[in-house]
Amino acid sequence: MVGGHSYGGRVASLSAAGAGTNAHGPGRAYAGLVCLSYPLHRPGAPETAVARTAHWPGIACPALLLSGTSDPFARIELLEGAMPLLPGGRLVTYPRLGHTLKPVMADALDRVAAFLAELDAAGMT
Repeated sequence: MVGGHSYGGRVASLSAAGAGTNAHGPGRAYAGLVCLSYPLHRPGAPETAVARTAHWPGIACPALLLSGTSDPFARIELLEGAMPLLPGGRLVTYPRLGHTLKPVMADALDRVAAFLAELDAAGMT
């Protein structure tokens, strides 16, 4: 597993995209990827979103992204539009939340735990 919040999630996704081969299969050095509040673009600069998702097609493991719909680092329509670039990707959104998920942290952790349980049940961990 690899993951992180904000830029930590971006670094984790870059690591997952460049992952080698192990028991999980080709390009699957990680069983899964979790990104909380992925920084899709700089605030006020949505044109940088394309560069920040160029590596997503190379991510072979299942991925879970959690994001607030009012995150200044990820316009939700751009994030939703980029999800097809992430094979095995799933997006959870939280209405009216910004870059922090603190107000919904219990739910976010429950969703991460459920994602990990799915991977474990599928023999991927």
